Amino acid sequence: MFKKYSTVYFITIVALFLVFSLSYAGKFTEHRAVRISPADIDQWEQNLDLNAVPGPSTIELAPTELGRTWYDYATNNVMGRMLAYSTNGIHFTFMKRQPNAAGNRYVTYDWWDLTLGIFYSNLSVTEAVATGWGRVVNGVSDEALIIMHGGGIWLWQDASEAGYSFSSVLNPSAGGVFPGIARMGNNVVFMGQLANANWVGGDTILVSTDYMSSWTGYNIWPEEATVTDYGVGEMWPEHDPTDASGNTWRVTYGPDITLAAPSGSVKLATTTDNGQSFTTELIWNDDSLVVQGSNLAQYIIENFNQLNSMYSQDGVYHVVFGAVQGVVDTSSAQIDMFPILYWNDRDRQMVELTDDFYGRPADPATQSAMADNRPGNGLGNAYPHIAEGPNPGELLVVWQQWEDNGAGGPVLLTPTGTGSGIDIFSTDIYGAYSTDGGQTWSDPFFVAGQPGQSDVYPNIPRDFVWNATSDSIYIDLLWMYDTNPSVSFNNFGTWSEATEVIWYYERIPVAALPFGIDDNQNVVSEFRLAQNYPNPFNPTTTIAFEMQTAGKVTIEVFNTLGQKVATVANGKYTAGPHEITFDASALSSGVYVYRMTTDQKTMSRKMMLLK
Repeated sequence: MFKKYSTVYFITIVALFLVFSLSYAGKFTEHRAVRISPADIDQWEQNLDLNAVPGPSTIELAPTELGRTWYDYATNNVMGRMLAYSTNGIHFTFMKRQPNAAGNRYVTYDWWDLTLGIFYSNLSVTEAVATGWGRVVNGVSDEALIIMHGGGIWLWQDASEAGYSFSSVLNPSAGGVFPGIARMGNNVVFMGQLANANWVGGDTILVSTDYMSSWTGYNIWPEEATVTDYGVGEMWPEHDPTDASGNTWRVTYGPDITLAAPSGSVKLATTTDNGQSFTTELIWNDDSLVVQGSNLAQYIIENFNQLNSMYSQDGVYHVVFGAVQGVVDTSSAQIDMFPILYWNDRDRQMVELTDDFYGRPADPATQSAMADNRPGNGLGNAYPHIAEGPNPGELLVVWQQWEDNGAGGPVLLTPTGTGSGIDIFSTDIYGAYSTDGGQTWSDPFFVAGQPGQSDVYPNIPRDFVWNATSDSIYIDLLWMYDTNPSVSFNNFGTWSEATEVIWYYERIPVAALPFGIDDNQNVVSEFRLAQNYPNPFNPTTTIAFEMQTAGKVTIEVFNTLGQKVATVANGKYTAGPHEITFDASALSSGVYVYRMTTDQKTMSRKMMLLK
């Protein structure tokens, strides 16, 4: 579990940066980190007015660029983890690809230092062979364990926490794809297709009980003869934390056709002997009907089968499903429902996390757009991710949700290029929160994204944390801003113009005090203060903020001694977005803190002036 920071930390910049040059594919901007000592922190605390400028225990990080890539497609079906907590930071991985270079892609690693609030540097884990589809878990010594495919399926291990020295642990098949991984103590499960052949044949499951010193291989559990497709490109195992031996783990998957479910189904495979044998059970039959008030409805999950799963510490297994189609009026074949669904093995009921407006659009044109104008395979509302909090019963789900144009229809984006294709609907990141283990959920709330753009593939660690004041949770979110939706090396139209897309990381506070299902106190904040851009800057930069309601705003700038050096704004501002230019010509190079204060709240960000 990620530890909480209760001490106030901020960066004290010294004249020399820690030299941290790393080898990686292509010429990308390199981030550098500065180590600071406990004495530096003590001096900072003595000099700083703690009530005026809060440290990272209460700071809310604005979107920070992890990296860029010319590949705008991040996952097929199962949402593996692209970030994971270590003791002192967060591991990140994504696929970096350069333009117009067939096969030139590499799984890339970076580490976010939670004390310093900075990425260390992008590193290509492999360069001898093109790789993609990177996923990460934390190792026993806080080192990153990264899986990927390309030239086979791979498992790579870092030398230490943010060691940036990776070595290959496994490469069992030269033709394999879509690996998954789980770790509990010294028990590690690694599974993947061996020859892009739908999980059939060979040792598709490898398990280790001695922390990757030795491995035992097993075949995947058999399905009935009618099954031609296991329904997922990826599979993601999850250990049961209540079994200290590490022998119990599960996988959710979606066989396409079974005798009992000719339209498809979602099933659960469980092993209690570490992969030697499995039992399978049905989670959902796409031919089933559910009672919705006084009506019947039908969920169609297997067609896209985007899912994410996890065990909570009490041994309950949770699954969320996205890109779900459904039929509210079962007398018709019209697809008119697109919910994010939640299920657990305790209650065994499907719960719609999306509200009726977004999950059950009434307008037929909107219903058609959910399928026809989707970004990639993000049909309707898509790509959910689930996490557990430090307190019993706390669960969080995030997903990408279509944007309303104000008239009940989606905001449509027209991709640029010289081919045939369709407009794509714009998306933001939304979430829902539970305090009782998934029995009840909050109303959906906005998490991240910008109006009129494609913000997709949300990804969170399997755990989330509370801030030091315990009045809100932190969502450590990774997501992609697709600058030209569905137009890149992987696309769903014939387009000639690819664009560079951006992966963003943001730590987002969400007011999450205990509430019932009808309590709407789950608002993010009264205002949002963005990270200045550009950053670092010389000598001017833009500070953007957004007000939910009109009010008095003060924005002040402080140096590392806690002294105010400038007032950027001081007056009444209307509701909506605002931008202010800050000129630091009179200041010397270094790190500064800018603080925004309203009648309700104070929020701070860091910025770096480099002359």
